[in-house]
Amino acid sequence: MRSVSRIKVHGVFATNCYIIADGDSGRCMAIDPGFEGARIAESIRSKGLECDCIALTHGHFDHICGVVEVRGSFGCPVLAFRGSEYLADARLNLSADFGMKAEVRDPVWIDEGPLPGNWGMIEAIHTPGHTPDSTVFYDREGGVALVGDTIFKGSVGNWSYPGGNRGDLMRSIGRILSLPEDTVLLPGHSEPTTVGAEARRLRRFFRGRPCAHTSIGWQVSDHDISAESTCLSDACGHSCSI
Repeated sequence: MRSVSRIKVHGVFATNCYIIADGDSGRCMAIDPGFEGARIAESIRSKGLECDCIALTHGHFDHICGVVEVRGSFGCPVLAFRGSEYLADARLNLSADFGMKAEVRDPVWIDEGPLPGNWGMIEAIHTPGHTPDSTVFYDREGGVALVGDTIFKGSVGNWSYPGGNRGDLMRSIGRILSLPEDTVLLPGHSEPTTVGAEARRLRRFFRGRPCAHTSIGWQVSDHDISAESTCLSDACGHSCSI
């Protein structure tokens, strides 16, 4: 049986790191160890688990600064969407803005579809917009999607950072809203929400119903989210309220 737990880590921002654990095997996967990698590793070990995989929803520094310590503790691979330039570029991953140089070396590149190795039951869904490498990790059987900074409870991802794109973001949100309504969305910042709750809130920005025959999902309407939306101060500046 799989379970998901959150470790809220603190650095420049507060970030949600998630641990997907397989209780039968004692293995786990760490999603977005943003900061405090040693504390994350200690928490994993305190539960009697062995981390055999790290997966990144995107390459911004507040999602990768703890990777080195977690990987060093367990010797596990780091999965990231193919071709991400953010893992080696302090300007793109925003760490340079804070006098840091965050990087992740030698990732294992992934594409859309089942994850490699022991985690084939988790599906990677490419959701560009906040960044070109943004990825959702979807556990269909568990009814959970780890959505990074693409969508939040009551807000959506910021498209104004290097590589961001508003149109791509809205299309990616449409794909997320095409998942079953009771799917729990676990964002990189803020609290959990569900597809149904966010679909009801965002329906004015989309037209029609989710299409089961395309990968796009809900279609973007003529309305759009204003770039002047107010940033959520309790998140990290990565999201804009509506």
